[in-house]
Amino acid sequence: AALKKAGITTFAQIASMTGEELLDVVKVQGGVNVVGEATKTWPKQAKFLVDGDLEGFEKYKDYLVGGREPEDK
Repeated sequence: AALKKAGITTFAQIASMTGEELLDVVKVQGGVNVVGEATKTWPKQAKFLVDGDLEGFEKYKDYLVGGREPEDK
């Protein structure tokens, strides 16, 4: 709802946003408590969908742990 209220209606729009812009729209303007690393992962996920790469999207989504990229150790 926060994205829609801000006029963001496509994955292409999300994919082209910086993490900071996305966080501002969703958390600051929209008042949504963001889970995970939305500023980092949402644009990446949207890019997979824009490119029509559903397999890549699913693999990336499965790679995430609690909405975050696992830390390299």
